[in-house]
Amino acid sequence: MANESKKDDTAPLPKGACITSNRIMKDGKPVGWAYREAIKKDDSGWRFFAGDEDQAYSNNLDNFAFHDINAVAAHDASIAEIVDLPEGASYEKLSTGEWRSMDLDPDDA
Repeated sequence: MANESKKDDTAPLPKGACITSNRIMKDGKPVGWAYREAIKKDDSGWRFFAGDEDQAYSNNLDNFAFHDINAVAAHDASIAEIVDLPEGASYEKLSTGEWRSMDLDPDDA
């Protein structure tokens, strides 16, 4: 294989839930920012945002829901590039479609 480190876009992602903004799952926006909290039994720890949510939107828990990580990948397959990253990982998607690592203050998570 030419690039064995690249994920197979057709392979399912690891099982587990993630918390996802309704801007992605209901409004169809791509993932623009993601971070990973502690992994729990059925929770992958991933939190996905479109990136345009303001503080008021983010403070309303009704704007977020648990989803299987593969359902989120069906909306935005680019998350396959980051899902194997460890707890504490925080990434934003650039306008080029590439993911860039961000420092995340644990008090902000």
